[in-house]
Order: sequence, then structure tokens, then C-alpha cells
Amino acid sequence: MKNNRCGDEGRRSKTEEHMGGIVVSDDKEAIDDEKFVEIRLFDGTITEPRGLKRSVVAVRMRSLIELNFKVGALSYSLDHCCSFKPKYHGHDTQEIKIAFALISMKVTWSTLFL
Repeated sequence: MKNNRCGDEGRRSKTEEHMGGIVVSDDKEAIDDEKFVEIRLFDGTITEPRGLKRSVVAVRMRSLIELNFKVGALSYSLDHCCSFKPKYHGHDTQEIKIAFALISMKVTWSTLFL
């Protein structure tokens, strides 16, 4: 379980929360230049446990994918981060516990050899 902010150590695949959605890029410079793809998981209020939209993202082996979440209103939001290291097959899970919710993430890995 992890509940912290991720640092910027080296080159990695990066996913960031942006305008209520998720953005995906292969490096930090692309995100800084706003050359990214946004994957909107949810925008609104969740009042009961439920699954959100699922997305497929390509990640290079020997890199990291970071998921950054902003929880709360825009004027008062909390940033939370989890990192996942790609595997050939299988899955990883992490949870973020906050005062009023539990955010559970599951990443399923599948390899595509090119």
C-alpha cells in the first residue's frame, strides 16, 4: 500500500491527473509540453462503491508507470500517487486511503513482443 507523492527520478512512463482525467506519456518532457493523451476515468462525485472506466496503456519494460490522482474540489484537492513496475504477465494492486474513501487500483499486465 502506498500513500505519497511520486518523485521525478529519471526517465519513466508517466501518467498524470489532468482536468479530472488521466494523461499518459512516455516521458516527463512530453507532459510538460502538454503533448499527451488524456484518459478520463471519472469526473464528478462518487456516492457509493463502483468500478470506473477501464483503459489500455502501453508501457516499456524496465520503466515505471505512475498514477496521480487529485481528490476533492479544484480549490481544495489532495494529490495521491502510486507507481507500478511492468511485468510480463500478472497483476498488481495498490490502495490509497483518505479520510472519506478508499481508492483501489488494479493493473493487469500482458506482454506484446515487437
